[in-house]
Amino acid sequence: MGIFYDIVFTFLSFFYFPYFVLKRKYHRDFLQRLGIFPEFFFERIKDKQVIWIHAVSVGEVNASLPLWKSLREKYNHYRIVFSTITTTGNNLCKKLALPEEIVVYFPLDLSFIVRKVLKKIKPSLVIILETELWPNFISQCFKQKIPVILVNARISEQAYRRYRWVKFLLEPVLNKITLILAQSQKDREKFVNLGGDREKILVTGNMKFDTLAYIDKKYIDYASLKLKLGLKDRERLLVAGSTHKGEEKIIVTTYKELILSYPDLRLLIAPRHPQRTAEIERLIIKAGFNPIRVSCLEYHSGEPRLPIFILDTIGQLNDFYALAEIVFVGGSLVKRGGHNILEPATFSKPIVSGKYFFNFSDIFKIFLENRAILICRDKAGLKQFLLDLLDNSELRKNMGMLAKGLILRHKGAVERNLSLLAKYLDS
Repeated sequence: MGIFYDIVFTFLSFFYFPYFVLKRKYHRDFLQRLGIFPEFFFERIKDKQVIWIHAVSVGEVNASLPLWKSLREKYNHYRIVFSTITTTGNNLCKKLALPEEIVVYFPLDLSFIVRKVLKKIKPSLVIILETELWPNFISQCFKQKIPVILVNARISEQAYRRYRWVKFLLEPVLNKITLILAQSQKDREKFVNLGGDREKILVTGNMKFDTLAYIDKKYIDYASLKLKLGLKDRERLLVAGSTHKGEEKIIVTTYKELILSYPDLRLLIAPRHPQRTAEIERLIIKAGFNPIRVSCLEYHSGEPRLPIFILDTIGQLNDFYALAEIVFVGGSLVKRGGHNILEPATFSKPIVSGKYFFNFSDIFKIFLENRAILICRDKAGLKQFLLDLLDNSELRKNMGMLAKGLILRHKGAVERNLSLLAKYLDS
């Protein structure tokens, strides 16, 4: 079966390569994905027990933070190796890692590369966040008797429909995973329906609710942030987080209409992919505003055009969520499936989203049932909800309190996961 996966992966890579080059996804550390590292790279973990945590990108890295921190504290005799696939996820990990920890790119899923990297890292346990099902990697871990635990496991509806077509390939992979700790009962049933062993699939909840404990301990200097943006006392900030192509135009044109009634409203756009910043700048200029990148902030109060801020850096979105009066969470006015609404909820913010939230349907369901979020269908709906919130301070306050209350009510997944991981770390 391993040879079959190698052939399939190589075949797909052949077609993916032109896309890879055009999208400029090659970077200086890409050789790590081929299992090529400097000779000294793994010195810090030599003769140490290792926990390998893998998270594909920024969202999964953020979800892992409470678990990562708890593993450091409880199992400090282990060394942690953290891997990602995306550059943004990797850069965030490097900022968060301790000096004795190692951050790498996840190897390409070819058996000879995977074997080489496993030989270098020699993990005692592999923890994979959410739904990273790499057949050769999981199979090689199984052969080497390295436990692999899928944590915060979930399958979106879109992915589930695709996986059902290849169930015959997925089933043997799922059954080589030691334990699957699912976010919800619905996720558990999806894994079971795809051939997973019901006895090895448990529901422990969504660790993203536990980010509250991590974020609350982080000191946020609100005064400095306001000063950085040049916000006056009377000015309020609308943050549009994790936006995608097609959404920024809706947001900017809506904002242009809102400032007729609320001239002291300011807007910050945080694109999901910061490399789109130049494209968004052109859109903002065309609409008659002054685009200002947060990374090189120069706010001139004498500028005749109103500023629209663009968050073009990674790892700062939570700071600006904390500063916001109202938050719109993107990927939801276009068919991207939405993004994490728990981050602004952590700061008791009223949240508005579009109608496409299928990637986080369980979380959205909880928030909708408790009236802790507003869902708009189009630009007109977005404008109306923003007006309602700007007009009504009680509505803003109540929605924010409800949102934070839901986080407090649903947290605890990290502790449940830790208690199950203990079996593989305490021995």
